[in-house]
Amino acid sequence: MGTVGGSVPSQDPAVGVIVDGMHYGIIYGVLTDILDLEAVEVLRGPQGTLFGRNVTAGAINMRTKRPTKELATKVRVGIGNYGSHEISAVDSGPIGGQLLGKLSVLQRQHDGYWSNIRLGRRQGASKTLVVRPALSVKGNNFDATLLAEFGSIKGDGTSVRTWFVDGEVIKDPYADHSTEQGAIYDNDLQWNHLILEANWYIAEGQLTGIMAYRELEQAFSGDIDGYAATRLHWGKGTGLQQEQASLELRWAGQFNERIALTAGLNIFAQEYTYLERRLLAQTFDRRGSSITEHRTAGLFAQADIDLSDNWVLTLGVRYTDESKDAAIGTIGDVAATGGCATQSLTGLTNKEIFDLDSTVNMDDCQQPFQDKRSWDNLSPKLGLTWNVNEQTIAFVSYARGFRSGGYNALFTDLTGRTTPRPYNEEVVDAYELGIKTTILDGKWRLNSSLFQSDYDNLQRTVLDSDGGQTTLNAASATIRGAELESTLLLTERLVLETNLGWVDARYQSFADSERQTGLDASQLNFVMAPETNSSIAATYSLPLNS
Repeated sequence: MGTVGGSVPSQDPAVGVIVDGMHYGIIYGVLTDILDLEAVEVLRGPQGTLFGRNVTAGAINMRTKRPTKELATKVRVGIGNYGSHEISAVDSGPIGGQLLGKLSVLQRQHDGYWSNIRLGRRQGASKTLVVRPALSVKGNNFDATLLAEFGSIKGDGTSVRTWFVDGEVIKDPYADHSTEQGAIYDNDLQWNHLILEANWYIAEGQLTGIMAYRELEQAFSGDIDGYAATRLHWGKGTGLQQEQASLELRWAGQFNERIALTAGLNIFAQEYTYLERRLLAQTFDRRGSSITEHRTAGLFAQADIDLSDNWVLTLGVRYTDESKDAAIGTIGDVAATGGCATQSLTGLTNKEIFDLDSTVNMDDCQQPFQDKRSWDNLSPKLGLTWNVNEQTIAFVSYARGFRSGGYNALFTDLTGRTTPRPYNEEVVDAYELGIKTTILDGKWRLNSSLFQSDYDNLQRTVLDSDGGQTTLNAASATIRGAELESTLLLTERLVLETNLGWVDARYQSFADSERQTGLDASQLNFVMAPETNSSIAATYSLPLNS
């Protein structure tokens, strides 16, 4: 169930990614190289009270390091196979007075991991550059930090190894890293962001304001069929442009001797434009575009109430108002004109199709379908913690989360029977019972839990009869399971970590798949929800000097 990615640009993630208080608005441009982190929180289960939308499966909360009072320089160099090499450098320290500064830079590149047999060259090369300057100032009861980031990732298009063609297995899919793609294309991702965080230490707590702005542009093209001929390619001109801005104000501190409170408001707005060229069967160059404007506003509060020395009650709630304004064109619309008009590829060679890319201009594309929809959501949280003793705590909790509703920006139905219709919010109610304990004088930490998540209006991206992708409120489902985590300090330097999980994920209803497969919903398998998972890791720390 947990995912931050996908191929449909309008599909919201189930796992939220937050960097320095800024929530990434879309699934594109999330999986980039990171450096110079101070902390990473991996929060499992719905986190809707404090983080809002799109955290039904959890959240990844990252905080970068701030400038330091003392001069500090760090350089890291790495090399690997396939021509891989990287260098990162961080320089931090005082600038003058109360002003501190820091500059972090990462440069990384590698050659192609794949061998393109047809074109006789390596494929999959990539180059990354990330530059992150920061300034901070501190007063008696105030501090502020300005964080910027400029990044780019440039490389070859997606490498695909096709092993099944026209109903026949033509090769072992895992035999080697070779491909027979007829074209390589490229991928170009660029992003910039600016974050201002200010903190005032007042009224037995901390008032925090975070203003953030991010812009992203990704141009990608690729030979998706992995075959010599042009069966399905994303042509040049395919890509996405996005801008987002947000503001959060929150206060956290002791409301009185027994109540610790966090409360605030969040405002978020973004706009993204998606363009696509779909090259089909060496016959058609189908084009389309969409524009989505998205706005949310939320109020939230969460309190930890000391009922006694051993019992803590957690109460939280968040109200969110959300709207999306969509203008969507059909990819391959026969009535489209200008840069979005369908072009014929009949009689062209692969090279001629590739050369055609340099003349593409889709700036004048129109979007015949236009609509606006609003939603609101109330996400409560309730928890009870029992501090059994200094080594053991037990807890029970309930939380609600939601995944934003929206429109299908990747719309391909040429029959006119459907529209990019809005789909509604996905809602999950999650319950958890667990215990955390430390034994053997603090050398062994054991965490265990039982959980259940009930999903309503579960969003699923399905393939229609023409192979197009459509996001629907397709199902309801229940996921239950158990987890056991162990961390054992075997010696002063050797730590053994083990993890074991079991999940029972079942659809309660899934009308579209039931109709197509003839199976009952309970017989259908979940994606990204393995029944069992386990891991084991040993870490040995060896000091190099005194």
